[in-house]
This record gives sequence, C-alpha cells and structure tokens, in this order.
Amino acid sequence: MPRLTKIYTRGGDDGTTALGGGQRVAKDSLRVQVYGTVDELNSHIGVALSSGLCERLQKTLREIQNELFHLGSDLCFLEEDKVRYTPPQVEQRHVDRLEELIDELTPIVGTLEDFILPGGSPGASHLHVARTVCRRAEREATSLAKEEKISPQVVRYLNRLSDALFVMSRFENCQQGVSEPLWDPAAWARAGPPQARRKGIGSAAVETWSMLCHAQVSAWEKEGGVSSGCAGDGALRASRFRLFRAVLRSGRQGEPDLRAVGPQVGRSGTIRQSPAHKAGDYTLSGRLPQRTGPCRLP
Repeated sequence: MPRLTKIYTRGGDDGTTALGGGQRVAKDSLRVQVYGTVDELNSHIGVALSSGLCERLQKTLREIQNELFHLGSDLCFLEEDKVRYTPPQVEQRHVDRLEELIDELTPIVGTLEDFILPGGSPGASHLHVARTVCRRAEREATSLAKEEKISPQVVRYLNRLSDALFVMSRFENCQQGVSEPLWDPAAWARAGPPQARRKGIGSAAVETWSMLCHAQVSAWEKEGGVSSGCAGDGALRASRFRLFRAVLRSGRQGEPDLRAVGPQVGRSGTIRQSPAHKAGDYTLSGRLPQRTGPCRLP
C-alpha cells in the first residue's frame, strides 16, 4: 500500500509526471490523459453516491470505484513493467461481474424501446454524466491502444461499465418513481427545421413528418395515456418506436413503409392504405395535401 507523507513534491513543476515504473512522461501524454479521465469518472460516481442513490446501487458503485483504481493502476504501468511490479489490474472477472449486473437490472427496468434523454432523479442524472465520461475514457483508451500496448481488458471494462451505468441510471429512476425523459422526434418537424429548407425539401415532406408524429400523439391519447410501473409504458413505447423507424425508413427509401405501424388517426388527418394501390402505397388525407412525390427527409 502506498504511504503518502507529503502531498506536494514539486517534481511535476516541469510538466512531467512519473509512471508506476518510474519513467517520466509529459502530463498531457495520451496514457496520462486516459487514467486522468478514469479518475474523473470515479469522481462523478462519488458525486452520484453522495446524492443518495438506492441501497442496491450503493454497494455496487463502491466496488466499481475500487475497480477503477485497479484500472488506473493498470494504465499507470507499462506492460513490460507489470511482471516486475505486479500492480492491481482489471481482469475478465470484473467484466463478467458488470455483465451480471446488467442482466439482473434489465428485466426490472424493462427493455429499451425508445430513446431516453439524460435526466430524471438527481442520482440518475449524475449516473448519466458518469456514463458519458466513461465513454470518453473508452475512446481515449482505444486511441492509446493504437500507439502503445495496453491490457485488452481496459477497453473491455470501460465499454461494459458505460452500459452498466446506463442501466443503473434507469434503475435509479425506477426506484425513485421518476419517469424517464424521452426524446421527442416530433419537435424537429414542429420547429420547421432549417436544414430541410437548405436541402430543398418541400413543405409537404415536412408536414408529412409532422402528421406521422401527431398521429402517434393521438394514438397515445386513444390508448389511455402512459401506464405506471418500473418497466414503464412498454407497449406504447414500442408503438412509437415502430412509427419513428418507419418515418426514418421513408426518408432513406423515399416511400413511407407503414405496414409495421397500421392505420393511425392524427390531429392533421389520417394515414390509410389505398385499396387501389399495391401493398406499401399509402394515401395521406385530411388538412395536409396529398403526397405527390418522394418524401425525402434529411
């Protein structure tokens, strides 16, 4: 165990720092940046813990904080020095434990059928910040691995940890009874996207997008709104996700493919399949004009 009798040494005043094996490197070297970001990640997890997370996550996150020190130690030593010094390192068993945690919590929070915005309860919000910092550490470690030899478990652990932090943020919202904020793709159309105008996309195409999104809002109202429970409104989310996927597909292929969605009644009109056309051809009626050409969205 290290014994720190003095906090400052003045040894880094020249812009260098010592690795575990004694080598002096620049403080802005990629290796130092990576384990510096891991330290930042650990601090964000500490903030999340201090916000009062549920009991189930507290014990696990304390263990993860300790493992992140293993990870920092792993990165602090060059691979050739690890035989001599045998520092603590992350191993496959640590990755396996994160996967077990994800598998345990996922059935509780429900499958992911919509895009979630970072937020909710204070603890979940802090965990989302930790997740994004973890992704940055993973990207930096990936860059380092292209230049220097590092343990393959480093990137593997960070990759799995970011997934675990995402699931833990959802679990925290669930335990606190806070609804997950969801991405609203319809806001893009309601705002009249300038990129559509720059690319020469006609107003009918933008209105088509608006109608599809409004149709989903109406479908939610007809189905009685959002249900309660930890898993959330899974069926409604799945419906919205299918509709959103169909709109994206129409933007890529030029033709709406709403067979997976079915007819929906919206505020601006009706989406229905015309009996005079082959499967896959749809007529848009109501206050919106008939679609006369491909609906290409950015």
